[in-house]
Amino acid sequence: MLASRGWILAGALTLVLAGSAWLGTHSAAFRLHSLVVVGEHRLSEAQVRRLGGLTPETNVFWLSPGAVAARLEQSPWIASAEVSRRLPSTLLITVQERMPIAVLPGPRAEVVGEDGVALGPATRAAAAGLPVVRAGGGAGARAKPDAAAVRLALGAVEALSPQLRAEVATVAAEAAPTQNVVLHLRDGAQVRFGDDSQARDKARVLAALLRWTTRHGVRPAVIDVESPVSPSISRA
Repeated sequence: MLASRGWILAGALTLVLAGSAWLGTHSAAFRLHSLVVVGEHRLSEAQVRRLGGLTPETNVFWLSPGAVAARLEQSPWIASAEVSRRLPSTLLITVQERMPIAVLPGPRAEVVGEDGVALGPATRAAAAGLPVVRAGGGAGARAKPDAAAVRLALGAVEALSPQLRAEVATVAAEAAPTQNVVLHLRDGAQVRFGDDSQARDKARVLAALLRWTTRHGVRPAVIDVESPVSPSISRA
């Protein structure tokens, strides 16, 4: 009899403690009071908060960091996200954003990141300073680009610094029968880039050549960096 009463008391005590713990972790002390976002450039903290489904009522204790990260990564602007808690009321979010590097024409022109993910419509503001990719797919600005040629073009464009990228008006690329990329600069010069191998070396050489032409008042017609160890310039 005494043993039975002991078990009953123990069970009751367990329920009381569990209830107290539940109430405690659902108290205002665990509501989201501080959000720290690292790595955002184009997205604001408010946008990250909204994309993550976070509100002032979010309970940090019971929140699933993986679920928040998954919601964030549904945005095309976020390549990856990591979420961690600092109890009782702080959430740390580290995001890696996709950066727009080019405009992809077609039935619906879009701004794309370095991995080819569409980031949104190519409005005048969104497309400002970005090169337009012309990648096979037939004639006309609304023709659907060839996927392999697009990857080739983006591989070349991604290697350019933002400053150099802004000087490029269009990028013409063909993946077959040979891989070839040609950059058309906004000042009218043409850059023979070749394929996307050694792309960063080619980009560095191109930037150096453009600095040289500017410094010496040379107006180039064609710049060839297909072989970055032996580039050439043809004057206009």
